[in-house]
Amino acid sequence: MTKIKTVPVFSVTNRFGQPFLIQNKHGEQVALMFFSHIEALEFGKELEKSHQATNPRIFIMGLDKAIKMISHGATSSGIKDQYGQDIKMRFQLIPDEKQLDHALNLTKIRGSQQSPPNIPIFSIPGLSIIKGKEKISPMFFTKEDLEITWDKIRSINPDFEREPEIIEGDLISLIFYMTEGKGTINQRLNFGFVPPSESLAFVKKESKAEPSARMIF
Repeated sequence: MTKIKTVPVFSVTNRFGQPFLIQNKHGEQVALMFFSHIEALEFGKELEKSHQATNPRIFIMGLDKAIKMISHGATSSGIKDQYGQDIKMRFQLIPDEKQLDHALNLTKIRGSQQSPPNIPIFSIPGLSIIKGKEKISPMFFTKEDLEITWDKIRSINPDFEREPEIIEGDLISLIFYMTEGKGTINQRLNFGFVPPSESLAFVKKESKAEPSARMIF
């Protein structure tokens, strides 16, 4: 459980660390930052297959840096158009498709009239974990990690419900709420963010000899 700076996100770049750009429906050049390393790898393969990239690499960064880059809006891509004008680019977070499906199903089950979250996070009402001297409400990026954690808690407290109520939320909305006014993330409210276990395993693998990815945290 951690602050968002150690939650990894993944972009596809060339060997110099420049992200590959796509054009969105508004005609803007966009650099994608994935929550799923698997989806980032698949995107890289698609670029290679369509001959848009040669030997693309995965660039890993902390979510805090990704959000800061997005907040800057349109920035220079370092690429010129045919008239010599600088092409602007934006960064965009891409949620894990599997977690989007989970969030949509939870929304339907609860009969909620609210739109499903753009970037889903999952929690159990009332669940708190002691970290040091603090009591923290954990927010999970994957429903699977939350269920595994709950099973571990139940092994110690068998009287707890076998299938708790899982609530889906939107990451950006939560961050906006937590940073409202002069507060900062994890300061105003005692939330802790739990990075996806599969993403952490990938980062650990890539930190070893001869990595295929570059990292910045």
